[in-house]
Amino acid sequence: MRAFIENWYFVSVATLVKRATIEMRLDEPNGELLGTCEITNTGDWLKEKVFAINMKRELKGKQNIRLVTRAPKLDPTVPTIIYAQFPDGIDPNDGSVEITARPQVFYPEHVGVDYITVRGFILQNAATNWAPPSAEQPGLIGPRWAKGWVIENNVIRNSRCSGISLGRPTFGHAHHYLRMPPKVYVMPNGGQTVEQLKDFFDNASWTKEEAGFHVVRNNHIYNCGQAGIVGCSGASFSLIEGNEIHEIGQNENFLHKALMLQRQIKRHWSTLHSI
Repeated sequence: MRAFIENWYFVSVATLVKRATIEMRLDEPNGELLGTCEITNTGDWLKEKVFAINMKRELKGKQNIRLVTRAPKLDPTVPTIIYAQFPDGIDPNDGSVEITARPQVFYPEHVGVDYITVRGFILQNAATNWAPPSAEQPGLIGPRWAKGWVIENNVIRNSRCSGISLGRPTFGHAHHYLRMPPKVYVMPNGGQTVEQLKDFFDNASWTKEEAGFHVVRNNHIYNCGQAGIVGCSGASFSLIEGNEIHEIGQNENFLHKALMLQRQIKRHWSTLHSI
């Protein structure tokens, strides 16, 4: 929601950031600065709050304005504090602690890397991001929209979000904001065009030659924040069997009631050959 009242401009925002600044500029992101306001945590991504921008001057007629969001400047004198939770009886001072920022362990840079076999490895410790059904679904390991992968006899553990991802490629839309039109994101050199991604979103259209037909079996998957195996569309025509999956979503960082029963294998828009 956006509205003008005299020299005030009101914008409705939903955010979990602690503090940021919205700049109102004329014509371009670096154009004339018309006003600013500070936004704060609204309590939830779906909970909106209205913030007011006090404009420096009055605008007349039809104008193009840009709203630019800026993160607060970092204070180099403020230390970084990392909070960690260790199992009962474990003293981190008696051993080593690994902090990882890598988003995946085995994951192609672009789509279409077909017929890869990953067998007999220990794959662990990845800071994977949330895997929504309507955007790219990253995992500790995954084909990133390809065909014919074999992932078997591996130990896959300690993924912040998902262990194995068979899901969609780089593609998303503003699904949280139903009043907004879909937004398509194209990864540079990712192998897909805006037109392909729009057609995929609008019509769920893709061919068997593009993705699916994977084999995921006999893996030991545990300590994942959202799901052991996740996949939207890209898991179609796949064989998933004999996997031991446990200790998924223990802290419920990515779960809500609708997903409580989908912790181990979570799929959307997929026709599986077998589970």
